[in-house]
Order: sequence, then structure tokens, then C-alpha cells
Amino acid sequence: MAKGVQKLIRAWNRFYANFNFNDLINCINQNMERLNTFRKKEIFELTEKDDKTIRSLFNEFLFALRREKDKAKSPVSVAKALGLLAPGFLPIWDSNIAFAYHCFYFSDTADSSYIKFCYKMKSLAENIKHCVPNIITQNIQ
Repeated sequence: MAKGVQKLIRAWNRFYANFNFNDLINCINQNMERLNTFRKKEIFELTEKDDKTIRSLFNEFLFALRREKDKAKSPVSVAKALGLLAPGFLPIWDSNIAFAYHCFYFSDTADSSYIKFCYKMKSLAENIKHCVPNIITQNIQ
């Protein structure tokens, strides 16, 4: 999993790709149970009960993915990692996406903006789900 996250960040956010790989491995291992729970969920299932866990995961990954040379933190790297590890539940973002959805952030307060963004993506998904084929029946609902 850590290799996949590393490759994704190198491809999409290369200026922040020089993080301590062992920190990432440890972060994933320490959060495996929570990540597995979220991996089984869809964005439609997001509730306030998830906020605390999302905030905690976000901040733990923010620390684990900090750039080695100057310890700079990247909320973009975090969201891309979480989106890879729980793709149906935790959306990816970057600064342009966050700006477009009015979820402005600074590194140290990005967790709140990311949670706000998650709820916006839930709302968007609910509004367009009738346009997407049902996985089981392949019919438009």
C-alpha cells in the first residue's frame, strides 16, 4: 500500500514526494483497522460520527507525509493518499479543487476544510446518483 501511495504522490504531487517512507508505512500500519472500515464504505454513508476519525487520519498522514528536507506538510498529498486507500469514501483534492468548492485551507487547519469537502462530495454524489448505473443491475435509477 505504501508503495502505491508513494507512486501516486510522485506522479501527482512531486514537490512533496520526498517524505520518510518508513513514517508512511508506520502510519498505514497503525491505522489499518480504520482504513479498512472506510474502504468498505461509500461517500453516501458519511456521517458526523466519522468526522473525528477522518480528522485524526488526516493529521496523522499529514505528519507522516511531511517533506523530509524542510518538514513542509501537504494536505494535497494526504487527500490523495486517503483517496487511494478508501476510494469510495474519502475523496481526493488538490488546491484547485479545494478552491473551486470553497474549501480553502492552510496546512495546519486543513483537516476541517477536508471534512467540509467530504460533505460537499457526499451532497454532489447524492444529487447525481440517479445518473450513474447501479453496480448490481446496471440500470439507471
